[in-house]
Amino acid sequence: MTYEKTNLTMIARRDYLWKASFRMFMPEFIQFFYPDKYDEIDWSKEVEFLDKELHKLHLKSKQKNRVADVLARLCLKDGSVLWVLLHIEVQGYFDEFFTLRLHQMRYRIEDLFGVNPAMLAILTDDNPNFTPEYYEVNTWGSANRTTFHSYKVMNQSPNDYLHPDSPVSIIMKTVYHSIKSQKLTDENKLDLYLPIVRNLFRKGFSKEKINLLISFIENHVNFANKENQIIFENKIEKMTKYETTQDILDYFNPAKRLEKAEATIAKMTIAKEKERLRLAQERQAKEQERQAKEQERQAKEQERQAKEKERMRLEKSILLMLSKGIDADLVAETIGIPKSEVIDIYNKNKH
Repeated sequence: MTYEKTNLTMIARRDYLWKASFRMFMPEFIQFFYPDKYDEIDWSKEVEFLDKELHKLHLKSKQKNRVADVLARLCLKDGSVLWVLLHIEVQGYFDEFFTLRLHQMRYRIEDLFGVNPAMLAILTDDNPNFTPEYYEVNTWGSANRTTFHSYKVMNQSPNDYLHPDSPVSIIMKTVYHSIKSQKLTDENKLDLYLPIVRNLFRKGFSKEKINLLISFIENHVNFANKENQIIFENKIEKMTKYETTQDILDYFNPAKRLEKAEATIAKMTIAKEKERLRLAQERQAKEQERQAKEQERQAKEQERQAKEKERMRLEKSILLMLSKGIDADLVAETIGIPKSEVIDIYNKNKH
């Protein structure tokens, strides 16, 4: 698989994880980004996610940038309805048309559904100077402006989160560190992310929420060595089997970390060697089978050639005797074949 295909697969997976997170943690997203509006929403009413409506908007868009977004309809305590568009650029790179695209999304929502949505744009790029908050165009005094709430992940320290134990705080911290840690060693990344995963089990989240958050973290940690990625995933898998905080702390005993990592690598090396030997034996068996079939084919061919040679010798003898005027009955008796065959051989060769 090429790097480009691998990268596209990773982006598509992150797109899915963002959308899944928006759906599972919608109250937490509102509390994180709109803390002063959280109590205005009637959370006893189910949040409606407008997938079909959002699909209509994307059909009208000419932009091909990979984004993750969710259009949701919330019920307020005063009986009214609020539409919210949560939008994120999955790649996290500078896009000069970013504000224009959000402006287009807003007026398409207004055009199709007659509502003006609250708009949140989450920016995951590492450019500190790219902090768009509005789109504006002015032609001869005719102006059009779209303002939106933007959140620049890299400009917000995790230490300043209002609700540090929120699932959304964990998501933002993961994205923040995934950009900050690009130049770190694999060992430093393990030291950075494993405590984040470990702490999930202390916060009382449901199994579904923990699984989603772990998947989100796993897909934002890039190790230079693939074996360290496997070690990271194995540690997480084993961690989910523990029930107490002390078990988790014991598992992450720093004194045993290197020893267990080396043991894991050794097991992987042995497994790879066994697999290599198995494949070599399989290839050897197939080659032996091929050679046996080839020898059988050659034996049959030699047998056929011998029979053909004998047939030609007999025909030659028959024709020689007939050419000397020997009666066909006597030729058949001498050779030991039916007279009809002698006649057939003569007729076949008489011309």
